[in-house]
Amino acid sequence: MNQSIKSRIAPTPSGFLHLGNAYNFLVIYRETVIKREGKLHLRIDDSDSGRVRDEYISDVFDTLKWLEIPIESGPKNLEDFKTNYSQYLKKDYYKSFLKKLPDCYVCECSRSFLKENNCPCFKKDYSYEPGKNAIRHKVKNEEVFKKMGDFIIWRKDDLPSYQLASLIDDIDEKINLIIRGEDLIDSTKAQFYLAELLNDKIYTSCSFLHHPLIKTENGEKISKSQNSENETSLILKNLRANGTDRDGVLKKLGFSSWEHFLNS
Repeated sequence: MNQSIKSRIAPTPSGFLHLGNAYNFLVIYRETVIKREGKLHLRIDDSDSGRVRDEYISDVFDTLKWLEIPIESGPKNLEDFKTNYSQYLKKDYYKSFLKKLPDCYVCECSRSFLKENNCPCFKKDYSYEPGKNAIRHKVKNEEVFKKMGDFIIWRKDDLPSYQLASLIDDIDEKINLIIRGEDLIDSTKAQFYLAELLNDKIYTSCSFLHHPLIKTENGEKISKSQNSENETSLILKNLRANGTDRDGVLKKLGFSSWEHFLNS
């Protein structure tokens, strides 16, 4: 019997979703459910405490309904998410994985310092203090180090990094198909490296797809904090308010119809 396919839609609620998010959601739906008859899980990566707002989380549910994307598992609405699924609820669980990873060290270096210098902290014996420093992993894979350096796995604000939390959730949710934008290729390599160190067989057996990004007219990656008139027109909340439906979104993405998108 073939293994059933399970993927996830995993937005970060740091702003209102944009056209690039719609493309990501639709590609995941097409590749998982339509082409492979798999199941979709919803996960909302909300550990970025400084930017998360309830209205951004609600926007995820509104967008999935608007794009007609069925979800098999995960939170059903804002209240369900905050009560049962928020990553904040699993902070201690995430932290327990630090003991399972070798070569973790406390780092007090700023980003600006690291742009010009090598980090000296690995050779020192600092204690982790929230608000003062972060915990990095000493990367021994040359390819990963070249792209990511000794990346942070526990942040200064006493929360897991995206690399750690996303990996652990994918393992726990038994995800075996991960579909992301091509801007996350380096993150995939970093997480795969961590999974190998954890002797995990789930993530290291995953299939990975990285799709092209949707760009602005200037050729730049779309951000959730767009301010110009042309860029705010790419925000999905605004498109919904203007009466745009899923077919209208597809046309903005360059597809003449749903069938055209499915066969692309």
